[in-house]
Parts: sequence; structure tokens; C-alpha cells
Amino acid sequence: MAKRTAKEKAQIAAYVARLIAGGQWLLIVGAIVVAVGLSINSRIMSDEAAEVD
Repeated sequence: MAKRTAKEKAQIAAYVARLIAGGQWLLIVGAIVVAVGLSINSRIMSDEAAEVD
């Protein structure tokens, strides 16, 4: 099982390349989600501060 044919190696390389490309999209989406989450969180904080005053 340890031996892999050239075709299998090519498939694995393509799979890894897809994972890396997908990972870049996940990073971009994750960064957007974090940015939106932080802006919503800061709005909630400022609303709470406004209510106290």
C-alpha cells in the first residue's frame, strides 16, 4: 500500500492543491466573518454604553 503509482501521486498533488486553494478562500471568508462580528460587537457595546448613560 505504501507504493503509489504516478497516477495516484498526480491525484494526491491535485487534491493537496485544491485543499490549499480552498484554504485561501476559507481564510478570506473567515476574515470577513471576523470583521463583521467585531463591527456588530462594537455596535452592541456602544449601544449598551449609551443605555447606561
